[in-house]
Amino acid sequence: GNGLGFTKLLLPDALVDAIMGDENVMLDKTAVHMRISNKGQFFPGTCDLICIIGGDEGSMYKLIDSIMKHVHFSASSSNKSTLLKLVVPNSAVSSIIGQHGEIVI
Repeated sequence: GNGLGFTKLLLPDALVDAIMGDENVMLDKTAVHMRISNKGQFFPGTCDLICIIGGDEGSMYKLIDSIMKHVHFSASSSNKSTLLKLVVPNSAVSSIIGQHGEIVI
């Protein structure tokens, strides 16, 4: 469908700086909104900033794809792995990875 939705990602500081410095990230400013927590406001138990994306599904997928390209570029240019974390409620975990983690992608 092309309904409305929200996604919460956890991003390292350096990746946020790269994303916010790229004008191409904001693909469709009217169809999707992105909010990133202030510097130093980390997701509990991490050193990652919180990124919330909301809007219609198509525009959200385009924005997430653009963010993923930054993750890939960051990892390949620094010879270090860069991790992008998706935050999901406990109730949704088994539908993503299977009842006992049997779905491996």
